[in-house]
Amino acid sequence: DSFRIIDITNKSNPVVVGGQNLSLTNYSRCQGIATNNNYAFAVCNNLVTTAMYVINITDKTNPFVVSTTVLPMGAWRIQVKDKYAYIIGRNGGPTDQFRIYDVSNPSNPVAVGGSELDLGEGGWALDVINDYAYLAAGGSFTTSFDDKLVILDVSDKTNPTKVGGVLLTESAANYIKVYGKYAFLSSWDNNIYIVDVASSTNPTLLNSHAVSGGPLTFAVYDNYIYTGHAPLPRDGNY
Repeated sequence: DSFRIIDITNKSNPVVVGGQNLSLTNYSRCQGIATNNNYAFAVCNNLVTTAMYVINITDKTNPFVVSTTVLPMGAWRIQVKDKYAYIIGRNGGPTDQFRIYDVSNPSNPVAVGGSELDLGEGGWALDVINDYAYLAAGGSFTTSFDDKLVILDVSDKTNPTKVGGVLLTESAANYIKVYGKYAFLSSWDNNIYIVDVASSTNPTLLNSHAVSGGPLTFAVYDNYIYTGHAPLPRDGNY
């Protein structure tokens, strides 16, 4: 199964209780997942197709797909807030890298807006807080002058608009989380960046800290950052 539900009641003995085959082909992978009420949302891609799967998880032992929506980009991450799904992707071209879908009807998601912003190779991660989407962007096709932290105003879901950004690094930013007035980003240049985003139009880099091994994801809790890495060589795997 490419989608699984794990019971973590006993922290020392997690147990798989349910799953679902999302009917993907070779070289497929599910890069992003989010939950909202009784539904899980997964974005998965292969060499040909990228799709958003909406899965009913009311019965944890028997989840089932209620809709499959083909996406215009190589979707990488998804976040669901209220009735909207926010998706960031890579390799889809400059007009297909950030999309918003109305998922109020999980059986029939509807595209409502997107950004014409050129993120180069695309976006790696996002975090949506209130009326702003914070994007971690960049890749081999960007110039060294492109913002790697991009802030979009998404108050109008039909017309998300860039309001701020900061370069940070010539490498790609690959993960982002926003806590209070601070955004934390990891990058392929082996750094963690801390940015003051109290002003969405004027984010300010506060500090960076070198961490070896290709940081790719992290969590912040109680004044500590916990990082996950994808060290070289990766052989195409992340």
